[in-house]
Amino acid sequence: MFRQRRWWMAMGLLGAIAIISVWSSPLRGYPNRGGPTAERIPTRLCKGVAAPVRYDHVVVVVMENKVWSGVLNGQGPWLTALKDECSTATNYAQAGSPSRPNYIALAAGATYGCEGSNSDPPGGCTPPSPSVFKQVIDAGGSAKNYLGGAQSACDLTSGGRYAVKHAPWPYFTDERALCNANAPAVGSSGFLDAKHLPTLAFVSPDLCDDTHDCSVATGDDYLKTLLTPILASSTYRAGKTAVIVVYDEFTPLPNVLLSKSVRPGTTITTPVTHNLLLHTVESMLGLPWLVGTGDLRDASGL
Repeated sequence: MFRQRRWWMAMGLLGAIAIISVWSSPLRGYPNRGGPTAERIPTRLCKGVAAPVRYDHVVVVVMENKVWSGVLNGQGPWLTALKDECSTATNYAQAGSPSRPNYIALAAGATYGCEGSNSDPPGGCTPPSPSVFKQVIDAGGSAKNYLGGAQSACDLTSGGRYAVKHAPWPYFTDERALCNANAPAVGSSGFLDAKHLPTLAFVSPDLCDDTHDCSVATGDDYLKTLLTPILASSTYRAGKTAVIVVYDEFTPLPNVLLSKSVRPGTTITTPVTHNLLLHTVESMLGLPWLVGTGDLRDASGL
């Protein structure tokens, strides 16, 4: 009887330790395996497996106006946990100032004279076609800008919590018809269907969700809600979907690179730019580089 009681006491202690460990984990927000939930984040998001020659889907989420050390040292606990498990670049520089040139660089590889203003389109900012979105469509894929707070497809007018300066595609005047034809339903969150992703999803959250007007914690909660279903999806688990989170300005920029092929815990210390990130997305989708050379695939495993 005494041995049996000691055995039950030991099992109870181990169970308590396990519960405390799960509760204190920075990834506690992830659904656990098993049980009734349909989609669950895998135990290892990044495993360093062989990368596909071409991804089926790339999701890029652009947040606002924070430096690396103001987000990824635990201030955004969910994103920090992803950074620790996957990959980040610690020497990532903005393309210009204010916001608008950075978004243009992410979409076209250069700022094209769009510096110094955040005016709505055209606003003296008319980057040449093609954008990366047209590249994707011309190659037979699908591309969508998800515009937080927008009132219409390819909305050209800022208002409320929507800012066109954070939505690059509307500035490409020669592609306006494409932008309108390929726009998803408007809204600020919950608008990505993890089971039916476009080839390229470019997400510009609204002025609160992107941390422009609200806290890092608010943005972290938004990212968790937005990305959890994608990271739990069968296409991510199969290594066919990648997710990139990056901030637009305030060097060094916070960023996290996620895919099954990313080498766990990789920190990239060499200089990185929006141009280099664009090349990375183009390489992942089998597209030629628009401007310049080099990408992040070798450095990260993407």
